[in-house]
Amino acid sequence: MEIRSPWLATFAWMAAVAHVVTLRAQMPPGLVGNFRFSGYVHNAARTTPGLEAKTPRFAEDRLGNARQALLATGSGFVGSRSMDFFKNRRSWTWAAWARPDDLSMNEPGNLYSEGNNGLSGHVSVSKGRVAVGLWNELVPSGWAILETDPVFKTGTWTHVAVTLDVAPGANSGTCQIYIDGEPVKAGTMHYLRVSDARASLRQFAFGMNVGYFIGAQTFAPYAFQGVLDEVLVFDRALAPAEVAGLKNVHDELSVSPAVEITFQGLPGQRYQLQWSADLVAWRNHGDPWVGTGAEISVIVPTRDIGSRYWRANPIP
Repeated sequence: MEIRSPWLATFAWMAAVAHVVTLRAQMPPGLVGNFRFSGYVHNAARTTPGLEAKTPRFAEDRLGNARQALLATGSGFVGSRSMDFFKNRRSWTWAAWARPDDLSMNEPGNLYSEGNNGLSGHVSVSKGRVAVGLWNELVPSGWAILETDPVFKTGTWTHVAVTLDVAPGANSGTCQIYIDGEPVKAGTMHYLRVSDARASLRQFAFGMNVGYFIGAQTFAPYAFQGVLDEVLVFDRALAPAEVAGLKNVHDELSVSPAVEITFQGLPGQRYQLQWSADLVAWRNHGDPWVGTGAEISVIVPTRDIGSRYWRANPIP
């Protein structure tokens, strides 16, 4: 379906596949990043401007559902030039399911990284070990690293979680790495601190990536070789019981399509994409934009919705 009117147009579509979700454990509060890979990519925790996907490929998830996990092979990854979760945040939790296909590489493979064009934070795998690294400009050495013993096996799904808990005003606190819900390594670590002046130089903490590191250094890309799924980020350090429950929170059925909306806008006119279930009450989707006269395409995920009407609405 296309919206080509420079003013107001409305169209409707019906979801082709029913979506049934059963949560086997309740999602803890504080979720700010929830990356789903269901044949397309989006952050289900909130509308996220600037989310990018470079030649993404998809694979079976741990439950055997086709095209429901991200195949990270060094060329396909998900990232954002405008979003980072770790920068200047003293406490957080990162979690994901990972299945490595190759553990023989000498370079670490990033499950997650922050910092474009300079690496400033990462959760990576090296020779089967999980390593967490954070950079802080107030620390003389800059980097702090916490690494486990070998915990991964090739071709096996493993749930990985990392928590950082730094008290307000403090520079360092406790970092804890969990494997399949069990704590395996803890240590003192400072939080990722980058001043606005340094970040504005497009160095260190500027952007995030799943399965990759985009950087100007010669050792880039530090790409994970395997499959990633259910990547979660929380704005606080979860308790051990909450972390243990994360590996039991998943979609039992997560197969449904996306719809692409294409439209044109008058140069200088502001627009807001909106949706409605009854053509009476309308709700905003995403941020307003200014028309340029050129075509604009928006991919709208449909896995959580049934039938909706959409319109590009001119606004003052």
